[in-house]
This record gives sequence, structure tokens and C-alpha cells, in this order.
Amino acid sequence: MGKSKSTALAEVKDEIQGLSTDILDFITENEGAGAEGLSGDDMSIPFLKIIQSLSDERKKNKESYIEGAEEGHIFDSVSRKLMREIEVIPVHIRRSVLEWVPRDAADSGLVGEYASMAEAQKMSAPGNDLEDTFAYVVLYRDPTSMDFSPAIISMSRTKMKVARRWNTTLKSLKVPTADGGRVSPPIYATIYLMGTVEASSPKGDYYNFTTPTFQGLVESRELLEQAKELAETMKDRPLRTSREDAEEADFEEIVEDREDRAF
Repeated sequence: MGKSKSTALAEVKDEIQGLSTDILDFITENEGAGAEGLSGDDMSIPFLKIIQSLSDERKKNKESYIEGAEEGHIFDSVSRKLMREIEVIPVHIRRSVLEWVPRDAADSGLVGEYASMAEAQKMSAPGNDLEDTFAYVVLYRDPTSMDFSPAIISMSRTKMKVARRWNTTLKSLKVPTADGGRVSPPIYATIYLMGTVEASSPKGDYYNFTTPTFQGLVESRELLEQAKELAETMKDRPLRTSREDAEEADFEEIVEDREDRAF
């Protein structure tokens, strides 16, 4: 069996820390060489998702298994790093209706993105699923390195209440100015803390995001510039994702799975 992504990344980090000053100087002098032809459109931005009771990340026989994964963990879909809570800088928010080919179809996946449900109902193919979705492009703080990295948090269905509460905070937040006034800051100048919480419904139990709480303003000009650049990059960029990237198994899928097993 090959090494997991998280194990491989950890080994790379250890190797870097053991390099000589001479090698590190050479790397610094030739920063980015060889990848000049790649743009943001050529790379995959990870999703931050929640581990649920039936998530494949908890099943040892699955390729996506993550050692130590427990219900309620947040994880990065690329690095596979597990977290209980995260600090995020919201950079760009997109509300759209996503058109999915049903899961049981051979070509299941994202096939359309529309500005409104009316447009989606008019343009989508018969039988496809339509989901009202908020996609938050964020910079999140790695709890180990403390660096900020880009990611996407997708909120639909059971997460829509959390999304609307967060949106309300983002729109209503005012900060003081030097002349004694108050202004609405760019969302990428604000930092929020979010975790997960167990929720219940008549259909089943599941974990959801907590409503993000405001922690303060970004105090680094370099980080502000990074956030602004990411916002501009993502403004018109399509969401290139699979359904598994965009969502984790929440309680509707848990109930469907249990009902399938009952028969």
C-alpha cells in the first residue's frame, strides 16, 4: 500500500527542515523556477469538509481513509490534515445554483452553475439535481505552520442556516476609522473562528459547522494583499469540483444509506 497524502507531506516537511543553508539559499534564489507556465486555473483549491459517521475517511478499506479521523473533524481535502476548529479569512463569496448529474449515473458530477434557481430550472437537463449553494473562498490558518492557505467551504442544504448567519455578520460588521467614523471593511480584512457541532433532526444526527465568530481584523499588509489577489482570481473562476469535494455526507445522505441497507 502506498503512503497517504498526509504522510507524504509530513515527510517532505521533515526533509526541508534538515537541508543545509547552502541548499536553502539555492532554492530561494531560484524560487518558482519551472512552474512559470502554471496559473491559478491549473491548480486545485482544497475544500474544507466535515467528517461524518459514514464518511469514507473513517473507513480503513477506503483509499480516502485518514488515520485518526473522528466525527466532527474538519479536514483539508488535499493535505488531508485534521482540525477541530479553524481560523479563516473570507475572501470571496459566491451564491449559485449547482446542477449535478445524479450520483447513481455513470457520468455523475457537476455540469452547470447558474445565478438563480429560475435560470437553473430553465437551462438544466431533466432529472438532474439542483442545489442552492454558498461557496466561500477563504484563507485558513494551518494549525501547525500557522501559515494561511486558500480553500473553499461549500454550504448547502443543512448548512444554509449557518451560511445566512455568517452572511449577516459579514454585511453588518462596522469598524472605526481614523477620523472617528465607521465603515464596512472588505471581508478579506476580517478573521473568523469556526468549528463543528453535533446536530439532530427527526431523520438522524450529523455534524454541522458552527456559525463563524468574528476574531478581529487582519494586521498584516502582506496577508491583506494575498487575500485581495485571491479574491480577484476567484471572482470569475468556475468551480471545478466533484460532488465529493463540494460536500461531505450530511444527514440526508446518512438516512438514504440507512434506508438502502434496510432493504
